[in-house]
Amino acid sequence: MTKKFINKLVVFLLSAVLVLPLSLSLPSVKAADEVNAYPGVEFSFTVSDEVRAKNNAVIITAKDDTLAEDKAVELYNNGTTKTDDGKVFLFSSYTSGKVSARITKAGNYTFTVKTIAEENEEVKTFTQAVTVHSDVESLVAPKYNLSEDVIAAYAKMIEDASYVDSTADVKQSIYVDETYTVPSLIGIPSLEDSDKLLDLIDVGSFSYTQYKRTVYYAAPGGTSYLTSTASGTSNLTFTVSKVGTYRLYVLLSMDEVDGKSFNVKISGLKEYDDGFYTVYNQNDERIYSSGTKYYKDAEFKEECSISEEDVKQGELVVPIFEFDVANAGPNVKITSSYQENGYIGLKYSVTTIKVSGSEVSTSYTLEYREENGTWGDATEEFDEDDMSFTPEKKGYYRVKVVAIDNEGKTNVVNGEATYTKEIKVDVKYETVDYKTGFNDWISVNYVPFIFLCISGLCLIAIILLLVIKPKEKVETIKVEEDK
Repeated sequence: MTKKFINKLVVFLLSAVLVLPLSLSLPSVKAADEVNAYPGVEFSFTVSDEVRAKNNAVIITAKDDTLAEDKAVELYNNGTTKTDDGKVFLFSSYTSGKVSARITKAGNYTFTVKTIAEENEEVKTFTQAVTVHSDVESLVAPKYNLSEDVIAAYAKMIEDASYVDSTADVKQSIYVDETYTVPSLIGIPSLEDSDKLLDLIDVGSFSYTQYKRTVYYAAPGGTSYLTSTASGTSNLTFTVSKVGTYRLYVLLSMDEVDGKSFNVKISGLKEYDDGFYTVYNQNDERIYSSGTKYYKDAEFKEECSISEEDVKQGELVVPIFEFDVANAGPNVKITSSYQENGYIGLKYSVTTIKVSGSEVSTSYTLEYREENGTWGDATEEFDEDDMSFTPEKKGYYRVKVVAIDNEGKTNVVNGEATYTKEIKVDVKYETVDYKTGFNDWISVNYVPFIFLCISGLCLIAIILLLVIKPKEKVETIKVEEDK
């Protein structure tokens, strides 16, 4: 026992001698200011330039300040995210020198980012102190930044997103039935200085990606708002359904933190052309709007009698933006770069054509060519109702698509229409009848048949054991006679 203990002590001392010079040789980079965070709320910090230069070749650890360095939890290693079994540290990402994470318990913590050095390289470390507060009242809710320069810059982004290419000399609106992508509310280029980025939303104590974002949009002629949601790094999108002017606004929401809500909402506000506003009565007392009615309280319990003329517009809380979609003409898309081969005498369905636009009329022409021949109209009939035809000969087929909308705009450009990819036909379709008997079946299934027979015999044996009653044993008592 004593010998084993001495051996362990020697190994430990040798390890300490080897590790100590290494640890002393690591240059330490001055940490940034302390980061304040809250339990379960994502925070982030950026490492120094020397450490950031290694890209993902770093190791990130974290520990409670009451623990020794060797008790630190590894959260990231050269591109691979690790899991904290103690569920205290929830690592989010490391991108371009930015560390994002969450901590579930209040306290003081230290994060260490260490470069992975190659041969003859010096290892560099960066440390960051993080204080996690437990007071939920210190958390700040999000709100819109309503300065004129930010509103104007975002309004331009809303308009630019409605074009196929906003930098083109002649701008073309996106097609009807195409996807409109709502610009991010943060990182908006300033109109005066494109290098300066503005934020339409002040996210408060949380990160933008932590919120569920909901866009409310009204289509031209619509009497109500439709919705689309996104979360994380996903984009907010919706489908443009018709030509005209669209209205939209974005609300943010997230789960409550210790019973406290951190949402951007419009409850109690009144909608005007450019956004949702607080409203007041003639005595400058705050009132709350719900449809055509007004209330004295935010819970809509005590209704107040007031005419629209006596309602005073207050402060803008949630802005509304607009963009126009002009008629870009019919949009004909071939959704596949490949068409499956067809067979002579077998019905062929064409499912790769998508046509959209404003009141579009579409015509389809089936074309044919022989091997190394030229294209011409096919003799086969193309059924436009179910988009199919039946090839009658070897060769190549394609479908010509011509669309025209109610304004006379067409997809034909410089005399060229839209065509599907070629459909190759070189084999006649034949139906093969198969007649099989027991001998044919047994020739390829003899092993399963053997096991089936064995299973059947076992089943019979089990039934016999259950049904046949065993013969009772009769005990014989021997009686001895008296002598």
